[in-house]
Amino acid sequence: MPKPKPKPKPKPKPMEIDDVDGDQQSSAVEHKNALARLEKADPEFFKFLKEQDADLLDFDESDDDAEEREEDEDEEVEEDDDDDSGAEEPTKKVRQLKIKTDREGRKVLDENVLTSLETALDEERPSPSAVRRAVVGFTACVARVGAEIDPPAFVIKDEQVFDGLVRLCFSRLGEALYAILEPIKQERSVDVTKMDDGEEEAVKSGPLSRFRRWKKYSAVVKQYLSDLLSFLGEVQEAEVISATIRAINKMVDLYVIFAKLSRQLVKQLVRVWSRKQEECRVVAFIALSKLIRVQPDMFSFIIKSCYLGFVSNARLVTEETWPLLALMQQSFADLCMIDPVVAYQYAFVYIRQTGIHLRNAMIAKKKELVQAVYNWQFVQCLYLWTRVITTAVKSVDGGCESIQELAYPLVQVIVGCANLLPTVKYYPLRFHCVRALIRMQVGCGIYTPAIPLLTHVLTTPEQLGKRNVRHSAKPPQLDCLLKASKAMLEENGFKDAVVDTLCELLLQAIHASRTSLAFSELITPIIVKMKIFTKQCKVGNYSRQVKALIEKFEEHAKWVDSVRSRMTVSLANPDSVHEVEYALRSEDSPLAKYYVSWSKMAALKKGQPIQQNAKAVKSEVKQENVEENAKPAAAGKRKAGTAKDAKLPSMKKPKVEKWSPPPEDAIDTVQDLVLSDSD
Repeated sequence: MPKPKPKPKPKPKPMEIDDVDGDQQSSAVEHKNALARLEKADPEFFKFLKEQDADLLDFDESDDDAEEREEDEDEEVEEDDDDDSGAEEPTKKVRQLKIKTDREGRKVLDENVLTSLETALDEERPSPSAVRRAVVGFTACVARVGAEIDPPAFVIKDEQVFDGLVRLCFSRLGEALYAILEPIKQERSVDVTKMDDGEEEAVKSGPLSRFRRWKKYSAVVKQYLSDLLSFLGEVQEAEVISATIRAINKMVDLYVIFAKLSRQLVKQLVRVWSRKQEECRVVAFIALSKLIRVQPDMFSFIIKSCYLGFVSNARLVTEETWPLLALMQQSFADLCMIDPVVAYQYAFVYIRQTGIHLRNAMIAKKKELVQAVYNWQFVQCLYLWTRVITTAVKSVDGGCESIQELAYPLVQVIVGCANLLPTVKYYPLRFHCVRALIRMQVGCGIYTPAIPLLTHVLTTPEQLGKRNVRHSAKPPQLDCLLKASKAMLEENGFKDAVVDTLCELLLQAIHASRTSLAFSELITPIIVKMKIFTKQCKVGNYSRQVKALIEKFEEHAKWVDSVRSRMTVSLANPDSVHEVEYALRSEDSPLAKYYVSWSKMAALKKGQPIQQNAKAVKSEVKQENVEENAKPAAAGKRKAGTAKDAKLPSMKKPKVEKWSPPPEDAIDTVQDLVLSDSD
C-alpha cells in the first residue's frame, strides 16, 4: 500500500512593512519604559548615563526610521553594478545608463558614466550609490597609473575620461563623502569631562558619535582613502602630487580614524617632504602640521619619521639641494613648535647622540669614527637643531623654554666638531660650524666662540700667504664642500675661496657682537692677529681684504668708546648696561652701515635662494590658514561650476625629477644618528 504523500508545509508569510514598523515602534516604547524603570531603581547610574552618553537616553525612533527609508530609496540603484545585463535601473536621481563592456567582459567607464557622476555629485545631497560608483571609478584610475591592486570593477581606456574623473574626485568626492556620512554637530560629538583641578576638558569621541551614518559607509570611506595613498605613491609630476595632497588634506580628520591608514599617510607625506620638488614639500608640510593638530597623539611618530627622512636625504649636498634642505630645516622646526614639550625630549636625545659620536671620535680618532662625524649628515643635523633652537627662542608660545636650554650642549658639540681635525683640508667643514655658531648667537642672543675658530685660520699664513704654481679656472663652492682634495689644495682658486669666506664670516661674527659693551676689548686681540697675517701674507689681494676689515673694526671700536664716554655705565646696575647696549644698536654705527652695503653686494653676486625658500613655508601656511578659516563661512554653499573647473594639470607626460637620493648601498650613517622605536 503506497504511503500517502506528506502535505507541503506552508511557506512563511513575508513580513510586511507595517509589521516591521510596528515591531520597531514597540521596541522603542519598551526602550523608553526600561529607561524610566532604571531612573527609579538606580538614579545615580541613570545620571552617569546622562552625562556620558546623552544620545542613548534621547532615543527618537521616528527620525531614524525616516532616514533609513530615505537611504533605502537612494540606494535602489546600487544593485545595477552586479547586473549581468549591464544596464542600470532608473531612479529619481541617476538617469538610466548602459555601461559598455570590452572584449574581456570588463565594464568600461566612458564619457557617459563620467557625465552622470558629475551631475550626481554636483547635487546638494549626492546619492550614496553615485558616491560608491565614483569611488569605484577612482580605483580604476589608481590601477591605470600602475598601482598593484586587485582588478577594479571598471576599466578606463580614454585619457580624457581618466583626467576628468580624477579632477572630479579631487574637487567633489570629498564633500560628497561627508554629505552621506552626515556629520553630527560639534556639541553632540564632544564630551566634556571635569579634571581634578576643576577645569573642563573636551574629549573627542569615536566616529560613531561624530557621523550619523559611519557604520554604514565606513567601508566606502576607507576604500577611497586607501586609493588616494596608492595614487600618491605612483604619480611623479610635481603639480599632480600637490593636487593629490591637497585632496588628502581636506580629509585628514577621516584618516586619523584608521590607525593603519594614518601611519601610511605619514610615511607618504614624509617621502614627498624629503624627496620631491619645493612645491610638493611645502604642501606635504602643511598636511603634516594639520595631521598633528587633528591627532596630537601622532606627533611623536611624525617627528621621528621627519627626522629620519631628513637625515636619509642629507647625504648629498649641491647648489640645487641646499635650498631644499633649508626648507626642510625650517619646516621641521615649525613642526616642533606645535608641541615643544614633547619635541624637547627628542631634541635632547638626538643632540646627545651627536655628542656621543663626537666623543668616540675624539678619544679613538680612528678613521671610521672620524668619518661618522665628518660627513654631511652630521653637519646637516647640527644645522637642523640650530634652526629648531633659534625658532624656539623667537616663538611666543609657552613650553619652548626647555628647548632653549639645549643651546649650550649644541654649541659644545659644534665647537668640538670644528676642532676635531683642525687642518687646511677641513677648512670648509670648519666654516660650516662657524656659520652654525653665528646663527646661534644672532638667533638666541648669546655669545658663541665663533671668532676664535676663524682667527685660527689667520695663524696659518704659510698655507694661505703665498700663491701656488697651479691655477684653477673657477674657485670652488665651499658651501657644498666638507673637505678639500689634494689637487684642490694645490690650486689658487681654493685659497681665494678660503680667504673670501674667512673675511665674510669674520664680518658676520664681529657684526653679531657689535652691540657688546666690551666691543673694544673684544676686538683688540683679533685685530692684532689680523695685522700679523697682513705682514706675513705675500698675496696683495688677501692683504687688502683683511686690511679693509681692520679699518672698519677699529673705526667701530672708536665709536663704541665715544658712546660709552657720553653715558654713565655701572656694572652693578644692569639697567645702565642695557641702556648703553641699546644705544649701540644704532643703524648709524660705522660697522652697521658697512655691513648693509656689503650684504647688498653679496646678494647681487650669488643671490639668496636659501632665505627665499625658507620664507615659502610661512606664506603657504598663512594661505592655508586663510582657506581653513573661510570654510565655516561658506558652509552649506556649493561652488559654481563643474569638476572641469578644478585646477589639476594633465597627467599625460610625467616629468622626470632632476635630483634623486643616492642609492641604498652608498656609505651612510643614518642608523647611528637616529634611534629605534625601542630606544
